[in-house]
Amino acid sequence: MTTQQSKCYGHYRLDRLIGSGGLGDVFLAEDTQLQRQVAIKLLRTPDSDDAKHSEEIINEGRTLARLSHPNIVQVFDIVKYDNSAGLVMEYVQGQNLAQLNKHKLTLANKLDILTQIAHGIDAAHKRQVIHCDIKPSNILLDEENQVRITDFGIAQIRSKLQALPEKSQRYGSLAYLSSDQIKGIPACKQSDWFSFGVLAFELLAGFHPYAHGTTSNQQISDNIQNKQPESAHNIHPSLPPALADLIDKLVSQEPNQEFEDTDTIAPLFDQIVSAYQKEQASSSDTKTIAISSPQSHSSTKKWIASSLTLLLSLLALVSFITNSKKQAYYIAVVPPQILGDELPTEDKKLLQATISDTIQRSIMKQTNLTLIASQTFEDTKKLADIAQETGADALVLSSISCIQTSCNISLSLARQPTSEVTTPWAITNKITWTSLLERYSDIAQVTEAKVQSLMSDLVSDSKRISPLVEDAYKEYLDIYQAVRFEGAYNEQLLAQAESLIQQYPAFAPAYHLMLDISEKIYIENSEEQILKRAETYLIYIPDEYQKERSFLVHHLHWLINTGQLVEAQKRFEKLSSIDIPEREYLLLAADYFMAKDKYNDAIAALQKAIKLKPHQILYHNLALAYWWNNDIENTISQLNKVLSISPNDYDANQLLATAYLLQGHTQQAIYAYEALMQLNPSSMDMSNLALAHMLEGDYEKSYSYAKQAVDKSPRNPAWLLNLADVQKMRNRNQEASNLYQQVIESYSGSTELYAWLGLAQAYAHQNNYSDAIHALDNARKLSPGNAEVAYISAIVLTLAGEHLSAINQASEALQNGIGHIWFKLSWFDDLCTYDEFQKMFITHTGTTRCE
Repeated sequence: MTTQQSKCYGHYRLDRLIGSGGLGDVFLAEDTQLQRQVAIKLLRTPDSDDAKHSEEIINEGRTLARLSHPNIVQVFDIVKYDNSAGLVMEYVQGQNLAQLNKHKLTLANKLDILTQIAHGIDAAHKRQVIHCDIKPSNILLDEENQVRITDFGIAQIRSKLQALPEKSQRYGSLAYLSSDQIKGIPACKQSDWFSFGVLAFELLAGFHPYAHGTTSNQQISDNIQNKQPESAHNIHPSLPPALADLIDKLVSQEPNQEFEDTDTIAPLFDQIVSAYQKEQASSSDTKTIAISSPQSHSSTKKWIASSLTLLLSLLALVSFITNSKKQAYYIAVVPPQILGDELPTEDKKLLQATISDTIQRSIMKQTNLTLIASQTFEDTKKLADIAQETGADALVLSSISCIQTSCNISLSLARQPTSEVTTPWAITNKITWTSLLERYSDIAQVTEAKVQSLMSDLVSDSKRISPLVEDAYKEYLDIYQAVRFEGAYNEQLLAQAESLIQQYPAFAPAYHLMLDISEKIYIENSEEQILKRAETYLIYIPDEYQKERSFLVHHLHWLINTGQLVEAQKRFEKLSSIDIPEREYLLLAADYFMAKDKYNDAIAALQKAIKLKPHQILYHNLALAYWWNNDIENTISQLNKVLSISPNDYDANQLLATAYLLQGHTQQAIYAYEALMQLNPSSMDMSNLALAHMLEGDYEKSYSYAKQAVDKSPRNPAWLLNLADVQKMRNRNQEASNLYQQVIESYSGSTELYAWLGLAQAYAHQNNYSDAIHALDNARKLSPGNAEVAYISAIVLTLAGEHLSAINQASEALQNGIGHIWFKLSWFDDLCTYDEFQKMFITHTGTTRCE
């Protein structure tokens, strides 16, 4: 605690130091009179015995206190202490723009921030207050992303406190000063707008317009005086040309480029951004949504596990949903229970599949009912627990008991008799009948009629029961039970589903299975031909089935999960013309936002859904959104909620294991992944376990699991890259070289971010640094400021011998959330000869890298 802390100045009690600079210290304090938190900047003076300085500060503070604008930190009061004074200011809880992880921001987010900054500068200038030091660290953002500009007029106060000749005065940060300011010419409104232009360019592009390859503030300052800036037209393909023109004019040092009337800048900026937003809105027939999962995630985790611009405004979404007349009733189907051992195993499987499939299809036909994705539940699980896991309003249970060829089939409907949360769940309706075990298609039709009777008070209308062809239905059941009950997704089953569609194109349920199988195979192997095959068979689908909500939603999920977002937009447009339940729409929107890397929007949609009715599925999806948003703490928090409901949830345990890996807790990650390996491990689990062992330095175990991952998914380039890396660490250089070449061939032609990053690494390990740097350049254009791009850049630049640049990229990666353990890899050993690297590593992590 400093000597100032715990002191009181009038009714302000200092709490703790929250910032310090050349002009003074900033304390968090309590206003005991109004019972609020404030920030107090206690200003230092060059001569503590000169009371004149205190009066200068007070006079300037009074001017600043008259500034009242939502985008300017408000000065509330002035306090005297010793022979100086302090400014009592609004306390903004959040972070400054320099601290913000900018790769999380969309173009819309960035334009909103810049618009707010422009409004704040304009408001101050109208009061004849010049900031003199517009820079990222002086731009504060609260928890709602509301901008506040801080330190207005502080530079003027400093100038009054120092008796220096005018030409030697230079207040502000070198990289953001205009040429006139650098020369010591007093700041003016034009100076502030130059600094704003630089800040805007840097936020949008990820680099300084006068950097020209350097990160040195002194060199940038020299460039401002002697060189031309980069053009804003080159920084973002979606940036409005008029805005690029404005930014170019702001950062120009040419006299003829200056604005004659700076008061027109903020309105012009606002006009350009508003026109851009309207243009974007009119480009889609879809209802605009702007609520600010997963195929092409461009985040830190892609390299561990290796985008409808739906304009979704939250108010528009709420309006759209609120106007929907129908309220959905959510139903979960518990897998049928087979009682006794009278039936052969094959008959058991087919009968179980018949009952389960028919119940689900019957629910899907009802426009006011929503089927919750099928899950497997423990036999001992209570009804209330199942409802909590799924968010269901009702549960359908079934049991089957057979003697020879006669089977008693029972259906039960479970609900809470009242709306009180504490009311126990109970069976409210039950139907039992006897069926002969002869034709499964007949059993299915009878079951469908019984389901309608069981839920007679829930169904909106009785649907006609379509006859089924026995041969088609039995073939369908074989595929269904393998997929739904055994979790088998392979090309053999896909071929069977395709064959079934060819023979019986009117048999609608086959299309659901075909989509699910193709999705799983594609996610596992990233083979585009799988998607093309699926689309080929979708042309056979009956017209009436294409219009059903169940198929539209199912197909949309498939498109999103396989990254086909252009086609997904068309499906969203179709959904806008039908009634769709609010929760279901929010989940779809969240899935889409996840696929587009709009994680804050996905989080907003899921949080709204959770407010409607919290349950395990939503907690899990929210954990995923936080995960891809690089928010590990909230990821773990949501996963713990999932696991408190269902401790054996495979997906939650898998993600928790990966979170451990990202955080650098390799032993916990290894333990968790090894447990998953005992279940039904994916190639992702194998590859991640290989990475954990690699980080631990156990290259033989790493090789074993990396090889298993490639054996399971031989055409997945991310797994090939991991295997190549471990082979190189095992000094199997020729094998590694062959694998790196396969990675290059696999990614060739792709323009996705993850492909450019994979290519950059593979090229670098093949000593082809020119192509590696070219791939990095393409990655930066797609996602400037991305932490993963910085990390891969550090690898490539280290291998290329560009060590100082590599250190800069390593620093950026660490600052933006890359775990320090990832720098234990031997690629970075050469950086240990630089004191800068060792000091930087200690600064960011508190640990040493080179010993």
